[in-house]
Amino acid sequence: ADSMVKRFAAVNDSLARNVTTDSAAIAKFDGTFREYSTLAKLTSIGMISGSMEDLMGGMQAVKSKYAELSTGLATQITAQEAEIEKAYASADRLQSASFAVTSAVLVIAMVLLGVLAWGTLGSVIGAMRTLSNTGRDIARGKLDVQVDLHSKDEIGELAEAFRGMLSYIG
Repeated sequence: ADSMVKRFAAVNDSLARNVTTDSAAIAKFDGTFREYSTLAKLTSIGMISGSMEDLMGGMQAVKSKYAELSTGLATQITAQEAEIEKAYASADRLQSASFAVTSAVLVIAMVLLGVLAWGTLGSVIGAMRTLSNTGRDIARGKLDVQVDLHSKDEIGELAEAFRGMLSYIG
């Protein structure tokens, strides 16, 4: 029994140093437990040795102290469970808000990327369409067409080739 009391004291000391626990409640609980363990030890020794005059009174005192200890522990557990529930609810709200913000950012990024892709694709397709129409005009014999595309990419090089071809032909 003494080893159990020592282990309990070690756990209580650890809890009392923890900044997230109520050290006053831990100290009260520790005091009640020490009273209970002392009373239980003295009652047990008295029962075994036969030196206890009021056996029923001693047993009743142990039972009463145990009930006090049990009630205190149940109250403390209920309070801690409520605190834990509050903390989880707060964390859940933060997680939901974070998910909503992340989702909104992703949707906005996807829309912006879509607009950018649409604009880029429109520019490329428009330039290719212009060059295609110019090629058709040249194939039909219309040599007075102008190629007004100026860029520094492959489409610009193709437009420059068309201009060179028109200057060579015409």
